[in-house]
Amino acid sequence: MRKLYGKVTDREIKLQSAFAGVQGEAGATALVLSFSADWFSLGKRVIFLNAHHENPVSVLLGVDRLYGADENSYLLPIPKEALAYPGDALLIVEGTKEGTNMLARTLTCCFHVEAAPTGKAENIIKDEALQLQAQLDGIKQTLIKGMADAEEIGDYALRAEQAAEQAEAHAGVALAASRNCLLATGQQHAACFQGKANVPKDWVQTDNGFFCDIPTENILSTDALFMFVPNEKKSLAERMGLLSCESGDGYIRLCAQKSPEESFLMPYTWIRGVIVL
Repeated sequence: MRKLYGKVTDREIKLQSAFAGVQGEAGATALVLSFSADWFSLGKRVIFLNAHHENPVSVLLGVDRLYGADENSYLLPIPKEALAYPGDALLIVEGTKEGTNMLARTLTCCFHVEAAPTGKAENIIKDEALQLQAQLDGIKQTLIKGMADAEEIGDYALRAEQAAEQAEAHAGVALAASRNCLLATGQQHAACFQGKANVPKDWVQTDNGFFCDIPTENILSTDALFMFVPNEKKSLAERMGLLSCESGDGYIRLCAQKSPEESFLMPYTWIRGVIVL
């Protein structure tokens, strides 16, 4: 079983590669998630949705899923439901305050599912699957050329090859989240909302850079927030060194290395999840 490594911090999920498998696969790829210290006191749950953002599968991260000697790493197979369709599937990591049902943190990212050669996974014969796996392994080796074995670098930041994949994955998150949808399974529900933030020119300077708080009606600090930089403003975002975005109670906070040269609009989507345990 191949492994897809990811690092979960207080702000984002960094996957070693956006590729997670081939349409219709089952038990072929396992996800290894390592959590930063910000997550140590939280209960953790992972939710997988397929490329149509349907049929969620929820997995609790308990001691039975610990990976190796690291008490902060977990191994879980990617369920076949998440690989049902080709495209960008969705991975959601939720943290709840221990002993409560209250969401403390929600992060989301995309992983890519390749289309089956015949268009229908059930028609893939054994030889074709082996050939496909060999091709995918070759692509993977090209992407991580010059790096150590994947199992030894699972907790390190992406290098140049993976940086392009991560940027594409973030764009995929914004595109996926832009669908005004309702996701539900059993006792779990998540709702998506959209809007546009007017990013001002004047920001507050701190020892670590600059930030601005944009008043946003109804948003909460526990909501998962995604902001998409329009193509015509990407050079501006690069010059200002846009670092992160996060939700607060009634506002959106942006952080950057310096303030922008001009005000501009940034589309955003936020997801609110409710879990009843």
